[in-house]
Amino acid sequence: MNGARKRQTRAGTFIVTLILVFRLPVVSADHADHHVIVSPPNFDNTSIKTIFSGDDGGWYKAADWSTVGGGGSSDCSSCTSGWTSLNNNLGVTQFYGAGANPPTPRVLGGPQDNGTLVYNGRGTSLTSEFGGDGGCSTVDPTNANNLCGEYVSYAGPFADRLAQGRWGGEHVVLTVTEKGGHAEFDCASGDIAQPIEIGSDGAIDVRGVFAPDTPGPQKREPESRDKPARYTGHIAGRTLTLTVTLVDSNETIGTFSLTYDATPNLRRCR
Repeated sequence: MNGARKRQTRAGTFIVTLILVFRLPVVSADHADHHVIVSPPNFDNTSIKTIFSGDDGGWYKAADWSTVGGGGSSDCSSCTSGWTSLNNNLGVTQFYGAGANPPTPRVLGGPQDNGTLVYNGRGTSLTSEFGGDGGCSTVDPTNANNLCGEYVSYAGPFADRLAQGRWGGEHVVLTVTEKGGHAEFDCASGDIAQPIEIGSDGAIDVRGVFAPDTPGPQKREPESRDKPARYTGHIAGRTLTLTVTLVDSNETIGTFSLTYDATPNLRRCR
């Protein structure tokens, strides 16, 4: 799970965030990206409420899961309380890339969601250059003070372009290809003749055409119905919010919510 951890009842209702964000250095707060949460064999949820979390920050213990993150607050802005680090100076992380300056002991590495770290040749300690998800890293071979690291920004199934395939929703289906996309609505269609790129903030803004349909037989002159259109929106994980606006009249056709690989629900004109 990536992001905030949630506590829930037996029925599955979310109550409160267990941990909201990752903070450096992590000494008393569980990391937001966890891999496993387990309880001891004698867990009874009455006198023994201990849980353990293994995550990108290491290994943590909560003596009472029900009080972690403020003990029931639904509006938790800094849910880092209630955790005890069991790392004991354990320095283990997953590196995606690293680079070194051979004349010096300086090494720069990009690990999984533990910032971009630099080793200066002193013992076993690493220092953070900047936070977030690291990636490819290198050190200038002629000047060890020049460091270059990659910050991984992930805004959807693909980092820089909308994922190819079907995006379905109510009254719309968008089929994305490498070169653009084709949309079908209840009584219209649309085309985007350029790659659908995603901005660093998850925004989408591309131009295309929109062609309204009418009930009954259609003449085979689709170009005569094409109207210049703007397709704007925002991607969050597998969900795309898409607004279609006619360029010439500034008329908003509608705003649609689409989900990657979901079955669309279209009601065709008859």
